[in-house]
Amino acid sequence: MTTRPRGTMAWLRDHDEERVHAYFGSREQWAAIGGWAGFEEPRPPRTPTYLDHGYDEDKDPAQWTGHDLAAAAAFRGGELLSPAPEDIRTAVKWRCGLGHVFSGSPFLILLGGHWCPECVRDPAGYSRQAEHNRFLVQLLD
Repeated sequence: MTTRPRGTMAWLRDHDEERVHAYFGSREQWAAIGGWAGFEEPRPPRTPTYLDHGYDEDKDPAQWTGHDLAAAAAFRGGELLSPAPEDIRTAVKWRCGLGHVFSGSPFLILLGGHWCPECVRDPAGYSRQAEHNRFLVQLLD
């Protein structure tokens, strides 16, 4: 697959520098990756860790208030722009730390783990997003 037209090795072979730059940073950075001889399989710790989601996960979602939703949004560096809905599956407006406004139900955001659809499409910007998103900081450490 990597050697077919949309594959990473095809980009290198065909001198598609725009894609090489977008994926690897540069041809030099690709060359610095090295071979399999120095590769070490990642060994994550065996002790489980738990993520803080910015709200009380023991609280029944039917009891969530606007304060709970606003706290979860603030934890992610954003804010809740709408009043809390009666039904947690009803979409409300949110704003992320970079100013993007989007809709999503409290169920989708808090229980489903979704956040800003614009920011999630920019993995290269995750470290910049983490400057204000405490949830994301946990994933990048």
